[in-house]
Amino acid sequence: MSTLVLESSLGSQYEDSPASYEFPAQYLRFFQGVSYPLYAVLYEPRGDDGSGRMKYLGWAEIAGPPIPTGRRSRSGRELYTVFYSRPAEPFDEAVPREILGEPIETWLRRYDRGRARNVATFGRAVRPLTDEDFQRIMELGGARSLELEGYLPGPEHAVPLVASRERSEVLVARMSRLLLK
Repeated sequence: MSTLVLESSLGSQYEDSPASYEFPAQYLRFFQGVSYPLYAVLYEPRGDDGSGRMKYLGWAEIAGPPIPTGRRSRSGRELYTVFYSRPAEPFDEAVPREILGEPIETWLRRYDRGRARNVATFGRAVRPLTDEDFQRIMELGGARSLELEGYLPGPEHAVPLVASRERSEVLVARMSRLLLK
């Protein structure tokens, strides 16, 4: 299953809505040769005026292939739209692009923090997302309602949680014995 990042900012020339995403023809390749539904994380970039949050704000299920809108971008490129199966779902908590200086999107880690990373994403308003990065963003955003095979936390995630809990219980038990003596 393929996943994408779709960048959308207020005041852009594109007619994005909670039900659809509009983009120029240069991004068509990301929607070809994939099976639908396709899943996307919606990201708000800094934007031309610098007011964007630079956070992942929600997710959407893309119902089918892009269709031409009949409109053109300011640079004259033909525009296309993909429609969502249902309105985009906002995250419970917006997810920052970086956590402790480390980008969520794995491919961005090879670029130095700051200008280099910003330039790396410039012109990539639609980009592929690894399954691991998609899952991490979904979990950090609190989107637990997505019930897709392959996107639910598997048993491998439960093991460290159980081990941590056991370690805490042992530590607490030892502490109480020391206090009783």
